[in-house]
Amino acid sequence: MLTAIFLFVLGSIGLLVLEEYLHSHPALSNVGAWLSEHLYIPLLRAALVLIFVAAAYPALFGLHDAPALGSLLSKGHYRLDWWINGVLLVSLALPAIPGLGRIPGMVLTLQGIVASAMLFGWLAHDMGLQQYWLFPNWTLLAKILLITGAAGLLSWMAGNYLQIARKRLVAESLRLLAQMPALIIFGAALGRQLDGI
Repeated sequence: MLTAIFLFVLGSIGLLVLEEYLHSHPALSNVGAWLSEHLYIPLLRAALVLIFVAAAYPALFGLHDAPALGSLLSKGHYRLDWWINGVLLVSLALPAIPGLGRIPGMVLTLQGIVASAMLFGWLAHDMGLQQYWLFPNWTLLAKILLITGAAGLLSWMAGNYLQIARKRLVAESLRLLAQMPALIIFGAALGRQLDGI
């Protein structure tokens, strides 16, 4: 799990540096800027979420022993394609919903939930679990939203009160790191459904 978090944070910092560069690069055309904002950056964010979930599997679900990820994704019909497209769809569609896409960390959290839920669904099916849920109940959803909101507040406070160079980069890095507990809590809740098997 620590390896997955390390890879995610390292990749996120690299992506934030790239975003900062693209936003401040004067030679970038209007079309290039639009493509970066609405296609390239969302695609890279989706890839980071998938890397985190893949690196954290099966520990993300509280398991020590589970089918290999490659085996799990290759068993079904186009599972890898569905997995990538599901996470990418969240990153492209959510910002279009008025207000929702502006909540800090919401896109990342929902991407992680979708990626984890899809992977768990295939795992549960392959392990013979007949009945299972894939999306959080109200109590779990409240915890996830609380953590996401706290992470957004942490990011805002860091952005306003840090008196250092590149404080936006530090603030965004803290926000990204603070999203991990929400995804870990959700993954562990999914995994508890396999306790009886």
